[in-house]
Amino acid sequence: MAEPKPRSVWGLDIGKGQWACVKLLLGTDDRIQVARGESLAYSPTPVLTDDCIVAIADVPIGLIPDSEASDTDGGGRSGARAVDRGARRWVLRNGSVASPPTIEQFQSGLAEHFRSASAQMAEEKRRKLTNVKPAGLTQMGLEMIPAIQCGSQIKAQFQDRLFESHPEVVFAVIAGGIIPVNKKTLTGTLGRALYLSERLGFDCLKWVMRLEGQSDIEVDDWLDALSMALVAYDWRQPDKRQMLFKADGMVQRWANETDRLMALPSITVGKLPVRFAAEDFIDLVTTGIRRQQKKT
Repeated sequence: MAEPKPRSVWGLDIGKGQWACVKLLLGTDDRIQVARGESLAYSPTPVLTDDCIVAIADVPIGLIPDSEASDTDGGGRSGARAVDRGARRWVLRNGSVASPPTIEQFQSGLAEHFRSASAQMAEEKRRKLTNVKPAGLTQMGLEMIPAIQCGSQIKAQFQDRLFESHPEVVFAVIAGGIIPVNKKTLTGTLGRALYLSERLGFDCLKWVMRLEGQSDIEVDDWLDALSMALVAYDWRQPDKRQMLFKADGMVQRWANETDRLMALPSITVGKLPVRFAAEDFIDLVTTGIRRQQKKT
């Protein structure tokens, strides 16, 4: 009898000019057997291997043209999509969900990246927003462009296997409310690792700390990549897929949409999330840590 083919799900997060990639290897019973982390360069394009059922990436997939964009206060254009506006109802600060470039800003920004890379003088190597047209793109949006390009290339090759999500939205879903502390704080790190550990069934904090020591990607990026892998694990079953898609931020069932969406874990969500009070969140985290300690 032939051995069953290996199966895996992947989570990808942008981490210092490269992907933080988490691969969850599945057993024949579909349970997670092994979690592996590795860094992948944006170029050449990472190829999803045959064993990969679905991959979820924290990168905008599907940009809007200038003709659909809204005006910014400074007279430029904002590439925020309906799903970005909806996602902002799930995070602590609107800036946590950055507006991607419009299609035209992306093309202009990509040219600026090429110009910067080929510049000879140090002062000319700095990427300049003023060279991106039309105006309105943020510096964060400009820096995301290589990842957006790579994501679009992967999507073109694997249309039905790569989808977009956002870690802060995912953490709000699995926590049952908007996390009130930054992901780089101790409480933020412990809380996010705790929620992932309870969902994935292994000590995610120890796992990401080990990966941080082995790479130049920080713990919070590995936690974000793990959250993307968690969504990928749930999205292996198409009938259980749910997502954000509209500006109202309401969760809806997936209906074969391919882009301009944010994939979510398969958890029942009845309404928009409330924001945890900081003290209440700290109590939840410390209680969860004690619960984990008792299990071990």
